[in-house]
Amino acid sequence: AINTINQRWDALTSTSKFVLSPDYFKYFHLTPSLQSGPTCGIVALAMISSVCVPSQSSEELLRIAQSLGYTRYGEMFSAYNMLTLIQNTSVIHKFIPKLYDGGLAIRRAEIIKMIMNGALLLIPYDADRDHSPGLFGGHKAHWGVVCGLILDGADCLLVGRQGKSLHPTLWPIDQLDSSNLNLFEIDPQRLSSSKDYVTDNIACSLRGMNIVLTPVNCT
Repeated sequence: AINTINQRWDALTSTSKFVLSPDYFKYFHLTPSLQSGPTCGIVALAMISSVCVPSQSSEELLRIAQSLGYTRYGEMFSAYNMLTLIQNTSVIHKFIPKLYDGGLAIRRAEIIKMIMNGALLLIPYDADRDHSPGLFGGHKAHWGVVCGLILDGADCLLVGRQGKSLHPTLWPIDQLDSSNLNLFEIDPQRLSSSKDYVTDNIACSLRGMNIVLTPVNCT
């Protein structure tokens, strides 16, 4: 079933004439943005901001995060700080952010319902070489935003965007959940670098966490 969904998704992203049934498809278009340096969380937030009025660029969001003391180069190792950053941007005029803990599986049905109703999901995970969710103990910690889903029987694929590509991609919800729950420690090589990153214990500040952004008019 997943292969069939992927074929349909490829068709959807290659031609505007292909339409998926709204019974199992939801997609919220966000303007893509590429990251420069360790700004994955900032860029993911900028994509969300692209549908807000006024929108704020990744550069502007970075300055706000720096002024709050949450980052130096764009790194965001705390979901708590990310939530507060959102609350200091124009995003709160369109979305109500709420931080959740414990991963996705325990709230699977609720999350699917919220996304079907237009919610976005800002989530940290371990990025594989193709930037899909992987398992690296947190050494490849990355931020992405879920902006839709495809349902087919028991299969649930989330539509994701992240700052290493201009194109949306599909992530199995269980794969993203496992990756999100695998964030135990920052890569020691990053910690030993000459750059003075704003760090945190990601086992407590990122692992299992996600921020749901519910449209104001849906509350």
